Amino acid sequence: MDRLHDLLRQMGAIIVHGPQEGVWAPGYYSVLFEDPDGIRLEANFVPGADVLQPDVKFNPAEDYST
Repeated sequence: MDRLHDLLRQMGAIIVHGPQEGVWAPGYYSVLFEDPDGIRLEANFVPGADVLQPDVKFNPAEDYST
């Protein structure tokens, strides 16, 4: 994620948030940025096989689609 963040900055991407840890899973580490059309994209790294912490619930917005 750190190297991706550096590359995105070199490309002039709009960085919403730089590399940071999240609470979704142990070791969750992500970068959030916008593409040239303003669409937000997140790249993340989650080590191991676990998806979410047992006490974390995914609560998407009403307009979330799968």
